[in-house]
Amino acid sequence: MRKKEIYELIRYYFGLPKGLHILHPDANVRVAANVFLSRRSLKHIVEERKIDGYSLKKIKIMFCRIQKVLKNPELQILNTNQKYVGSFISGRLYQKNFEALLVIHITEQTKQRVINAYYRPNSKFFKMKRKQF
Repeated sequence: MRKKEIYELIRYYFGLPKGLHILHPDANVRVAANVFLSRRSLKHIVEERKIDGYSLKKIKIMFCRIQKVLKNPELQILNTNQKYVGSFISGRLYQKNFEALLVIHITEQTKQRVINAYYRPNSKFFKMKRKQF
């Protein structure tokens, strides 16, 4: 999928009320060369960030940054959540807004499947970074 198509999906999901069912929730959306996520995950990320108070523009920027975080993470730790066994939390700090983008992902063969993505204040990022070592 091209960025334009992903942005159209993000805009569409941003306008939907929380909890509404979507067609083909298990269909994959390709974010980058070897990074993909399901339409269900995309909708979940968009509606949760909308509840957190993020604008449509900030959510779009988040999806642009996901590939950068997975290519060159400053933080990578094993996710201890029992729901996604074998998944990792990768993160990257962005100094401009003093936030870190954290991406929960799992590797399937040679591809990365994104489960969730969210921003956290840099203080929480540094606490997680200490756990890495």
